[in-house]
Amino acid sequence: RTGLDERDVGAKLDYRIINFGDSPAARAIQAYEQTIFRFIGAQDQVFYYGAKARAIQSQAIAQAMNKKLRGGAAKRFIDDLVANPTDDILKNAADDAETAVFQHITALGRLGGKIQRLGGGAGEVVVPFAKTPAAVAMQILNYSPVGIVAGLGKAILHYKDLAKVQRQVAHALGRGVTGTAVLAYRDWE
Repeated sequence: RTGLDERDVGAKLDYRIINFGDSPAARAIQAYEQTIFRFIGAQDQVFYYGAKARAIQSQAIAQAMNKKLRGGAAKRFIDDLVANPTDDILKNAADDAETAVFQHITALGRLGGKIQRLGGGAGEVVVPFAKTPAAVAMQILNYSPVGIVAGLGKAILHYKDLAKVQRQVAHALGRGVTGTAVLAYRDWE
């Protein structure tokens, strides 16, 4: 709506601004390149902000359930929390939204970034895109039995923070069971 975005979409696309020069041909190439980037970058905005809103709403519902609120009291609590989310809710929602559009940071993505920075640009030839493919690969693992085990392991590490444990277990089981069920169904056919 404002033309400004809090996100760095260029990070997802491994995008860096390159100055092609001041000649008319260079400006034309730069305009073409930036137009393509803006078009590609704008495509996941709807999904990002939709996932973020959904995550805020679901966290507010979970908190109302944890407080055992019902009826009008629950609705008022949820509406107030959605209108004025806490910093933790916003952080969790941003993490969920980044995961939804494959922009979250992963260990595999960090490794790819290190390879890209190898001497003289040779790393970028070997690994031209690191962050998004790594995020996709990690989601494939998350939607497998491996994801269930890893998610439960993370939950055990955060055992003192009940809300974090609930989120970790719910995400691990939801993703792992869904992906495993799809794979099992495919094998039965």
